[in-house]
Amino acid sequence: MKYEIIGHCNSALCIILDAVKFIEKNNDISITIVSACNDDFLSKASNILFNPWLTIEEITTETWKPELESFRIIAAMDNETRREIFNNVEELFNASPVDFNNLLHPSSYCSCTAVLGHGILVSPNSTIAPFSRIGDFTYINRNVSIGHHTTIKEFCTISPRCNIASKCLIENNVEIGIGATILDGIRIREDSTIGAGAVVTKNTESNSIYYGVPAKLIRKKQGKN
Repeated sequence: MKYEIIGHCNSALCIILDAVKFIEKNNDISITIVSACNDDFLSKASNILFNPWLTIEEITTETWKPELESFRIIAAMDNETRREIFNNVEELFNASPVDFNNLLHPSSYCSCTAVLGHGILVSPNSTIAPFSRIGDFTYINRNVSIGHHTTIKEFCTISPRCNIASKCLIENNVEIGIGATILDGIRIREDSTIGAGAVVTKNTESNSIYYGVPAKLIRKKQGKN
């Protein structure tokens, strides 16, 4: 199997390679690491224990020639960086979201009635309940619970141990911090940040930062209205 990982973030690279090793087991794997923003992308992840059946090549976007049959995913934990990488690939190669694959760690659970977009990463021990929808290039970290009929839109990051209840709407480019809880039916508007450990009991404003229990508006983001 051939994989192409277009990246910037070594943490995301480690998560992806860990999932690939679990999925492929002892199958022969060829991985191309495409350094989109970081000249030292691979070497900083040198603590990963690569198996003999894993062949890795590192190149840059300038020399990369995408292969049609490859499994392709972006390695970047930050929403804006992920969007920037996709935009660059879109411009260079006329790519679209359908050219990217979803990677779900085998220990995670995704209902057969959930609808997934493209370029999604789901880390270990996370749950996506029935009739949920996950948008393109959203990253769901480890031990996350997503309730039924909840929609998470594009380019979102859901941090470890988050609990998003049922019938919620998480709009584009939202970041939810470690251990945050979103109660039933809540709407998190676009470009919002929910702080670690926050409990969101009311709909949020867009372009805003929320912290606390219950979560309160801390400030609007700089340069945003």
